[in-house]
Amino acid sequence: DQMLIHAQHLRDPVTSLLWHVAYPETKTHSPCLWARGNSWFSIAASQVLDEAHAAGAEARLGPKIDNLAIELAHQLNTVTSLQDSETGLWHTVMERPESYLEASASAGFALALGRALELNLEKLNRFRAEDAYARALAGICSKISDQGEFTGVSQQTPPGDFAHYQSIEVGTAPFGTGVCMMALSEAL
Repeated sequence: DQMLIHAQHLRDPVTSLLWHVAYPETKTHSPCLWARGNSWFSIAASQVLDEAHAAGAEARLGPKIDNLAIELAHQLNTVTSLQDSETGLWHTVMERPESYLEASASAGFALALGRALELNLEKLNRFRAEDAYARALAGICSKISDQGEFTGVSQQTPPGDFAHYQSIEVGTAPFGTGVCMMALSEAL
């Protein structure tokens, strides 16, 4: 229920991507489709679907699981179309290619794409997802320095306008390293 309510409040009906934050009391949202927040949803949704499948709870949860699978597939179909073709990474403001490439969101999308492919989501464009997944894995590996640091991670990012996202410092962060390790572990 929480995942579906989250999507209901944050989903952009045109792209199936999620806004950074919603303000239900005014029925408005932040002005940007933030990559890391989108990756968090795709990570969580793929984990919930995987856990429901492992527990044999799909029939009991019925339409909720079906709706979550559709939400995730639609989101990932858009995500794959926005991947940077040269690096395999994603821009921090997803639909704005002039925004910087962000490594932790890219690791999150790699993790979710790997899981979604394993789940064989019916509405997922499998051909595009497989290609995006392979390029994402290469992209995040390219962000690991010779010292083993996962670089290219934007620091704490409260919601704001486009200029605000562009002003966020980029470097290393434990949460970015963690999601990178999860994505690479999933690939193994």
